[in-house]
Amino acid sequence: LFWKILVVILLVGVVIFLYQHFSRGTTLRYWYSNCGCIPGHRLSFVFKTFDRQTPKVNGVEFDWEKLKNKLSLTFEAMDRQGMHYYLNIDRCAYGGVVQVASWLDNIPQVRGPEIFAVNSEYTQVYYHDDGEWHPYISARDIRYTTEHR
Repeated sequence: LFWKILVVILLVGVVIFLYQHFSRGTTLRYWYSNCGCIPGHRLSFVFKTFDRQTPKVNGVEFDWEKLKNKLSLTFEAMDRQGMHYYLNIDRCAYGGVVQVASWLDNIPQVRGPEIFAVNSEYTQVYYHDDGEWHPYISARDIRYTTEHR
């Protein structure tokens, strides 16, 4: 009887792990996305898309080399002093862009760049596209926070 209980507990644990690992936006996927980041350093901003939506982008700060290795990036950091680099945590946890929020399965809208940079004053956000870094013209409500643990 004891071994049957252990097998059931083990199977339930495996099912929970597989669900967390393969489902979009789970706690485990967010944990994977946070691995290697600078603890507690967060940034969010809102921007206007070409289709007139205003998604919120949430990022976690990484050292450039760690971010480059984590995502196997082939391009270089911006050629400016004091830049901070962020991973779009929602896009990473959800496995890509979600154009429209779904009330049916409780999936939020996930937009914005996979990675982005911000200047040292936290007043300008940049994204990388087609071999170059570009400023977000419509970025607003740029909010930098630190959580002390």
